[in-house]
Amino acid sequence: MIQVGSVVTFDHQGDVRFGVVIEHKNQKHVVLSDLREKVHLPEGRLCVLGKGDLEVLIEKVPKISLNTEEIWELCEDKDYSTQELANELFKSPKLEELVALRIALCKDKVFFKRNGDKFTPRPKQAVEILREEARRAKEREEETLKFIAWLKDSSESLTPSVDLLKDLSIFAAEGSLSPAAHKDITHILTRVLSRDSHLSQGARELLYKKKVFTHKTNLQSIKYNLPETPESGELVEGIFISNRTDLTSLPAFTIDDESTMDIDDAVTLTKMDGGYSLGIHITDVASSIKDSSELDLIARKRATSVYLPETTFHMLPRQIAEESLSLVANKTRNALSVIVKVSESGELLSAEVLPTLIKVSKRYSYNEADRILEEGDEILTFLNTLCHKREEFRQKNGSFRVSKREVNPVLLESGEVVLEEYSEDTPSRFLVGELMILANSVFANFCAEHKLPCPYRTQSPLSETAIKEIQATPEGFARDFALRVRLNRSLVSLVPGIHATLGLSVYTQATSPIRRYTDILVQRQILNFIEHKLPFYNQEKLTEILASLEEPLFKAMTVTRESKRFCFLKYLKQKVGKIIEGIIVRHDERVTLIELDEVYQAFPIKGLKNPELGSRKRVVIKAVDPFTDYIRLEVVG
Repeated sequence: MIQVGSVVTFDHQGDVRFGVVIEHKNQKHVVLSDLREKVHLPEGRLCVLGKGDLEVLIEKVPKISLNTEEIWELCEDKDYSTQELANELFKSPKLEELVALRIALCKDKVFFKRNGDKFTPRPKQAVEILREEARRAKEREEETLKFIAWLKDSSESLTPSVDLLKDLSIFAAEGSLSPAAHKDITHILTRVLSRDSHLSQGARELLYKKKVFTHKTNLQSIKYNLPETPESGELVEGIFISNRTDLTSLPAFTIDDESTMDIDDAVTLTKMDGGYSLGIHITDVASSIKDSSELDLIARKRATSVYLPETTFHMLPRQIAEESLSLVANKTRNALSVIVKVSESGELLSAEVLPTLIKVSKRYSYNEADRILEEGDEILTFLNTLCHKREEFRQKNGSFRVSKREVNPVLLESGEVVLEEYSEDTPSRFLVGELMILANSVFANFCAEHKLPCPYRTQSPLSETAIKEIQATPEGFARDFALRVRLNRSLVSLVPGIHATLGLSVYTQATSPIRRYTDILVQRQILNFIEHKLPFYNQEKLTEILASLEEPLFKAMTVTRESKRFCFLKYLKQKVGKIIEGIIVRHDERVTLIELDEVYQAFPIKGLKNPELGSRKRVVIKAVDPFTDYIRLEVVG
């Protein structure tokens, strides 16, 4: 038991204090500290230095200045007690000098290592490392203080730290930070926001106030740290093709959305004896981007272009995606083409894959193509007939359409969300979709026939249980929903296999190489085989690359899904208090889902007892918070 009147030092609330033991209470020592506070501490947390007058120590200890670096330079490589070091520094150490020395040594983080009551001088190399860490810590603290000042400053005269601003943005978007970065940001926010603030919400409000965030900011892309569109890149010749078939004399045309600039597919149809020659031409990216070049690695890191309501994250630099490699009108372009011989009745006679040169002469929007089809254009009408025959062929092999009502959310400059009608079932969209399925199946058959390692897309059929559950659901939107949620996932495999939904025995994707990196891989395999009779990648290398694409592809899929849902919730927030209709698409012990009209999205709803699947309900939108993915609906009829 330490005697009453003993002068002690102790660690308290992150600092080193001193005081005098004034009594013992409940097996603890009551210490009157230099801050004149009573502290109750066990004996193990106290270091006794002698006996003396607290008031005298409070006056004298702060006046004693000690340099721990100078003390360290005097020390040998051994352990020292406070008394031993004091004896070497002072001829006859006074109590206040002992106290000041003890506190200085305890606070030192660079020159001495503390071992209980002893202090060990650190080796020179360790001191250099700790000095550098201390310097960086000081810089971080200064940077933090400037950042806090910027957050509080309304004049916009300060410049924020780029790294801290990025971390704060990720925190505001509820993304994942390293433990150290998370600690720094929460520390900053607790010094800026009121005590009862929700930190992530407070961070968002700060960034909107500072105009770092606007209504055009996509929080999901920040949350998942989606790479921005690369600013630039240099095309370096990839696979050299010594002999290309010149098809520039054929009138090639494209069909795309009016806003599409990265055009990667075109079509030709020419009359021949006994039928037609159909050309489906895909821009040849593999010949213009060298494997493992800087631009190739940029594309591989992104894996895919990501199309969001607010913006687009391109896989390739805009200049390359929208100009150099895009199949724009009146420009000669390298292509990898599928040439299909078709009878006059629309039956496929043969198919081959060729490296070609093409020149697009006409660009149609989907609306224009629909109008021309309606007017009876010979070429588009024949293609439409051919595509319906192809769909019938696939349906005989088990394919089926997966119907879904869809709209696209559009974000206006005002911040308001409006909805744009969208359907894959328009004649021209169906035509283009079916042609791309045809081209991809020909590419897949080419790889399978020549035993080329290839990222095949496979999908197993519905299970018997799933089929029974779908059939038990009333026809209409509820059954469509039941089908969509029970479909087996499409998988990537280096072994050819069936794709159940498409009704094909082998399938891959190679028709969007500007937008999908895996399509470039397929192009390289095919072109290298055509030129050299060998695959470009062996199975091991292709497996390695495909594994590296899994994370960016998952991010892209997640950001796309969450961004669209966020915008739909923003749209519904504009309608709080209003009535909207919907269809019950799921009801079981866990949840009841209603697919709301206008947005065609399913949301949970409570308070319904045994609702009939497929039944329509009127609900009022009571509350919506897009940031927390929350919506509350109440049935009104």
